[in-house]
Amino acid sequence: GWFMTPTTGRVTEGQHNGINNGFTSMIVWRTDGMGAAVMVNGEGGLVGTLIEAIGQEYGWRPGRPANAGCH
Repeated sequence: GWFMTPTTGRVTEGQHNGINNGFTSMIVWRTDGMGAAVMVNGEGGLVGTLIEAIGQEYGWRPGRPANAGCH
């Protein structure tokens, strides 16, 4: 489904995930212009882990534990 999450300050984050046999995807966008889209072959938590790693690398999810809010 579609999810909107207030983050620090005045930034709002939205996300949508998708799961199909053998495929998983997630898109995350923020009102500050940052975000990412990840699509992988396989099922499980890899998509959430990748989104968190991208967010931490680019500074828009600093200090959040892996898979926080991503399932």
